[in-house]
Amino acid sequence: MNNLAPGSVVAFYNEGRLCIGFLLSLDQSRAHLLCNTCSFELPESRLLISGPLLKPEPSPEEAYHAFQEKILSELDSYDSSKLDQQLTYDNKDWTELVWADKTEEFLAFLYSREHPDLYAWKKSSIRLRSKEERERIDAERFRKSEYSNWLERVKPQLQAMLDGKAFDLDSISRASIISELRDHLLTGKHSGLIGLISSLSVDEKLEELILRIRRALNDLEQDTDPILASSGLPVGFPPDLDTELYTPKLEGSIIKAFSIDEEDSCDLDDAISLEESEEGYCLGIHISDLASRISPHSELFQIAKERVSSLYLTPGVTPLLPFELSHDTLSLREGKLKPCLSLSLHIDKDLKVRDWRFHHSWVEIYKNYSYREVDRALDQEPFCSLHKICRALSDTRDKQNPEQRDRQIQWYFKLSGDRIVGRRIDFGAPSRQIVEELMVCYNSLFASHARALNLPLLFRNVSNTGNLEERQNSKAYLSTQADYHPGIGVAAYAHATSPIRRFTDLVNQIQMQKALTGEEPLFGRNDLDSLIPGIEEKLLLIREIAQASDRYWFLCYLKQDYLNDPLPAIVSKQIKNSTWLELPNWGKKIQVRMDTQAQVGEELQVVLHEIKPETGLVTGYLIS
Repeated sequence: MNNLAPGSVVAFYNEGRLCIGFLLSLDQSRAHLLCNTCSFELPESRLLISGPLLKPEPSPEEAYHAFQEKILSELDSYDSSKLDQQLTYDNKDWTELVWADKTEEFLAFLYSREHPDLYAWKKSSIRLRSKEERERIDAERFRKSEYSNWLERVKPQLQAMLDGKAFDLDSISRASIISELRDHLLTGKHSGLIGLISSLSVDEKLEELILRIRRALNDLEQDTDPILASSGLPVGFPPDLDTELYTPKLEGSIIKAFSIDEEDSCDLDDAISLEESEEGYCLGIHISDLASRISPHSELFQIAKERVSSLYLTPGVTPLLPFELSHDTLSLREGKLKPCLSLSLHIDKDLKVRDWRFHHSWVEIYKNYSYREVDRALDQEPFCSLHKICRALSDTRDKQNPEQRDRQIQWYFKLSGDRIVGRRIDFGAPSRQIVEELMVCYNSLFASHARALNLPLLFRNVSNTGNLEERQNSKAYLSTQADYHPGIGVAAYAHATSPIRRFTDLVNQIQMQKALTGEEPLFGRNDLDSLIPGIEEKLLLIREIAQASDRYWFLCYLKQDYLNDPLPAIVSKQIKNSTWLELPNWGKKIQVRMDTQAQVGEELQVVLHEIKPETGLVTGYLIS
């Protein structure tokens, strides 16, 4: 900095504030300063500009305070015309500007720094801001002011929530609070609202305060999965959400159909019909028609877009759409007549598909079968014929690169009252194979039909088509360009069979609905491409939450029923003072802290004597 000498006034930033100081001395590039009544040191590089040298009478300190008072007074009525006349909208070095004296320069410098809405600084260069920039800055200043005022208004309401008292909050403020709380949990962003909540109860953890406020706003229930509650994923729905749906006209004949699903499933979005004829069979796969009922311009559609997928956890389901829709109005429930987007296949006596088409239909559900009921009645019609047809459909898929999946048993856990109940599911059961094959059939023909129509769609592809080991590590992804799906053995694949549960299926159904009615597709390829990153990011988070929740509840289950009982185990991995064990009874792995070690692959028994599901800490010992 030119002409820097003891006795000068200087300008510098300290804790984000522009300050006027008095330079007492310089020592090896360290500036000794007086600022107001305090003295301290700064690196010389922190000084922005030096002003005039002050006369030391009656004392340097009094001269500094008098100059500071004079400058601050003149700033209030400063005429910036001399500064503005020397500037343009292009950067200009400050040293190129001309001033009558150092005091005038110092005053202009302070004014330009304190009016970032008028002047833009870049290192030592300055320029005038454009009209558009000034408008943006004014708008941001207004937004911050409004936000600050809003925080003051909601502060007593937040305090009332934490105190368990009644509160009065408008719907916009409720939505804003919930949005900021979720955003903080998802990203760690520390907004003004988060700071305010932290200050309301300094003795409690922020996470607990957020949990209590979300519960007060009905964004969480008391029994919401604790892993989900801490994740920031949406759980509750806005109380004023408009759930009104369109009602399609009842046209054509009514198709009678049945569904196959879990015994306790409530969101039933697929049904089946089968009729035998002289030529063979007419097989119908019917999917609840959400596209004809939900406006893509509605808040309901935006809610589905934000959630991306229903989430199934031990305490229950967090649905894509409100329960009254997903579990009732849109669900293909027994005794109800529902609009569907159907696939009709004509199959000959040799169980070959001779013709197929997609169409709108009205379907009357005469029975909601469970998987168990179908397995027990597999020798009866229509299940016997349906099973043979599905096996034939599977055999016709591309076998050049077939998927070699293990039909493993998987365990799921449900909260029943205050107990955790384990459920053993055999994915190789005939009933599940029937449903799986019909869904594969619908989705693959859906994708094939979209390609034939050049209809933009969210296709589901797989990252590689190598050998078996590579395929086991392959990654599924969304794309607007269809590709061969090796795991299923079809030329193209797209999810369309679960619009009640998955946002991608709803979008794809909307696209097909437009095509079937002769309209232009609602979403262009660029529109769909822009949706994909957000969908995949949210799906990854949902998957992580589901896995963490499964670990938590499995540990709760072990703590509930198997503490201090010897359990069969296989050593999977050894790391320092803990061991990863596979428990073959459930096909799950846990990490156990123990003193003893064992060889990887060794089969033995483990006794778990302490389990803390909240931290994932398990301690125990091995029995050889």
